[in-house]
Amino acid sequence: ALNTEDKTTILRQQVLDKFNAQEQKWLVRIIFQDLKLGLRHENVLGRFYPNALRRYNECTNLRIVCEEEGLKAELMGVRLFTPFSPMLAKGFPTSNLGQVTTVEAAMKGFPFVMDLKLDGERILCHISDASDSNSFTLYTRRTNDYTDNYWPVVQNIITSIRKKGDFSCILDGEICAFDATTKKYLPFGNNLTVAKAEIEYGETQPEGTADWYLDLPAWMTFIAFDVVYFNGPDSQRFLHQALTECGLGHREVPSGEITNLPLAVRRKLLELIMTPEPDRFVMVPHRVVTSLDVTVRRAAIEDFFNQIVLDAQEGLVVKSLVSPYELGEQSRAFAHWVKMKPEYGDQTEDLDLLVLAGYHGEGSSFRGEGISTFLLGVRTDPGSASAAVYHTLCKVGTGYNFDQLRELRSFLDTIAVPWDE
Repeated sequence: ALNTEDKTTILRQQVLDKFNAQEQKWLVRIIFQDLKLGLRHENVLGRFYPNALRRYNECTNLRIVCEEEGLKAELMGVRLFTPFSPMLAKGFPTSNLGQVTTVEAAMKGFPFVMDLKLDGERILCHISDASDSNSFTLYTRRTNDYTDNYWPVVQNIITSIRKKGDFSCILDGEICAFDATTKKYLPFGNNLTVAKAEIEYGETQPEGTADWYLDLPAWMTFIAFDVVYFNGPDSQRFLHQALTECGLGHREVPSGEITNLPLAVRRKLLELIMTPEPDRFVMVPHRVVTSLDVTVRRAAIEDFFNQIVLDAQEGLVVKSLVSPYELGEQSRAFAHWVKMKPEYGDQTEDLDLLVLAGYHGEGSSFRGEGISTFLLGVRTDPGSASAAVYHTLCKVGTGYNFDQLRELRSFLDTIAVPWDE
């Protein structure tokens, strides 16, 4: 094996002495996997033909886009059982107070809705009308078919919407794991574990049983926030009602893709066709703001945002109620949907924490020779050390040099208690 001196000699002779500046730049970019060539499909397709990017977002299939017939064809639009690129939210990296001002300005004075941001899996749920035996498919944001992963929850969704009428639809929402004990949604990392246990249990249940999942400690929940396709025998009745209740009853809207309808109408339609099933098929928690007063609007955002911070939630997605449903990555540019996440960097000060545990480093360097990362936390003060309770807060693995790490190890080795579990 080469030592550091040999490696340095090779680097100097083969790279620094023989590569020019441009070659060295590209070598570093290759090593860091950051070529920045500007070859994202959004950039390339935009130069291919005028509707190429929109067509790709409608079908996520480059072969269809690039074939000769694809060049000539009209736009297909969002279609049932065809994966498409969903609408995305834009983020503004700034302080919490700055986010409130920036997000309100992004709504351009129009009414908006604030949806709770969820830590789950973005899912497009395609459901046929009753004539097609209520078939369904689930696509992720990346257009992967996850029907086999989450199929039990869709059985309850179909039962719910069939109480209202016969239609096909594409619902946009999030699938999260729900804990029956804490009555809270679990972090995203629990999704597949909970879903697998639910499927295994569901396969043992008699056909037609609706609420068997309630026997489980956790199950999957679909939280709906949009509907982008609507068709079938009863579709016009619901569309007309949604338009009327939003003050747009004079408009004629063909059944099928409804992405051009404003969000206010799509959300009203979603409310009309849903029969919510608690903790299984629900509307996303939200608040609507219709005031035109900037002070009132900012106060409403700040109030809801502060509440979700106190509840340790993911954040908010603020959406203009007059906006259409834009497909794909370029939807961020319109900023019709804006996400807000808590930023704590401008609110914290130095903290005095206890070192509760340590983790061994990896590799052949000095960090791999012993404890290199530390678990920090705080201790309650019940009056006696024997009754103390410790609460973990974070892990720290940077911010100190090798001399400081060596000193920490030397001190902690004298008081450390091995933990083998």
